[in-house]
Amino acid sequence: MTESNLLCACMLRLSILVGLLSVVVTIIYYTPIPDFEASKQNCDRECHELDWPLICRYKIVLETQNIQNGCQKCSSNNQTECQHDIYCDRFSEKIITANRQVPGPSIRVCENDIMVIDVVNRIPGHSVSVHWRGQWQKETPVMDGAPMVTQCPILPHTTFQYKFRAAQAGTHWWQILSGDELSDRVFGAFIVKQSKRKEPHASIYDFDEIPHVLLVEYTTITQNGINEMRINGIASNSSITVQKNSKYRFRIINTGGVSQCPIEIKVHKHHLTVISVDSHAIEPKPVDVIQVEPG
Repeated sequence: MTESNLLCACMLRLSILVGLLSVVVTIIYYTPIPDFEASKQNCDRECHELDWPLICRYKIVLETQNIQNGCQKCSSNNQTECQHDIYCDRFSEKIITANRQVPGPSIRVCENDIMVIDVVNRIPGHSVSVHWRGQWQKETPVMDGAPMVTQCPILPHTTFQYKFRAAQAGTHWWQILSGDELSDRVFGAFIVKQSKRKEPHASIYDFDEIPHVLLVEYTTITQNGINEMRINGIASNSSITVQKNSKYRFRIINTGGVSQCPIEIKVHKHHLTVISVDSHAIEPKPVDVIQVEPG
């Protein structure tokens, strides 16, 4: 091959490389930034078995918050005004939050929706992963979130994207795994709904909404030396407003906390009907007290 032919061949390869890079840059430039809020609203919908599954995009940002500064912002005795300071009674000066929330954001999708979840780790010195409790991950075992088993942990100041199908309907939850007690206490609800035709007990209740998902946690020792129960991050004396003569589906999750003992749930002057256990529908059973095991 002559020197001129060699030069032409090199120029051709360089032109092809530049062309490919231009195509990639153009695609990236014109690809819109995902609207996570719009995706969340679209995916939390009434499910229908004939609808195509949606691609549901979420973003979970993990970071530390200085609770001393947060406590100073809230001087009111009104519990509603001070909900952002729910962990001010902890000994620790810092807590780890998800999207600056405790607990983290709730995820509500329909059965078989495709989950695309970006987890951003902004926790200094902590490598983490996210475990999706209740999802069997038969199709995507590498997305199970077990650190050093199915994936390498997400290093500080990096992002990992989970992609899997929400195949198991029911009441589930997600949890940060890191081996550190402070990080492991970060969690949120993960509800996978079914269509009314597939949901065996859809006719029993009128409402199934986010405020009726109860994440129960047995907290660490407070400054007064007392352990206490929290529901959705708030002291257990919180209340839920309901309408008279309406039936509500409550989804109860025992996240464990410092105690790995079962908890008992009851509603004053009301009977309850158990319709599902560990995301499996059962024959409706009237009870006065519900015992929920950890996890």
